[in-house]
Amino acid sequence: MEGLDLEKKYIEERVRILKTLRNRFGDKVIEIAAEAKKKLMRPRICEKYKKELPVNMQRFFEIIFVDFEGIDRIIDFKVVKRSKKELEVKINRCWYAETYRELKATDIGEKLVCDMDPEMNKALNPEIRMKRPKKLMCGDDCCIFKYRL
Repeated sequence: MEGLDLEKKYIEERVRILKTLRNRFGDKVIEIAAEAKKKLMRPRICEKYKKELPVNMQRFFEIIFVDFEGIDRIIDFKVVKRSKKELEVKINRCWYAETYRELKATDIGEKLVCDMDPEMNKALNPEIRMKRPKKLMCGDDCCIFKYRL
C-alpha cells in the first residue's frame, strides 16, 4: 500500500481517534488537534523554504499549487487570475474533501486540512492575504482561493 491509499488509511485512523475523543471530551478536542497541527506545520514550511522567504506571488503559486507534497495528485484546479499582486484559483476537485466527506467527517477535515492554508500562507509570506468564499469541504461546488499581496 502506498501513496494516496496509505494516506487515506492514516486519515481514517485520525478521524476515528478524533471522533472517539470528541465523544468523550467534546468539540474542543478538534480545535486542540488543529492548533497542534498548525504549530508543527509553520516551522516545517519555514525550514523547507527558508532560503526563499518571503516568496513573491509567482513563487507562492508554484509552491502551493505545483510543488507542495504531491498536490497535483489530489486537486484539479484552474487559475482564474494571476498577476504580481493577485492570484485567484478555482479548485473543482479535492481528494481531501472527497475523503473526509466519505468518512462523514468534513468538520474535522475543515479544521485539519482547510484551516492549515492560512498558516502555510503566513509562513511563505505574511504579506499575502487570502479570502476563500467557497470550500468543497463545506459542501460548495468548488473552492475559491483569492490571494492578494
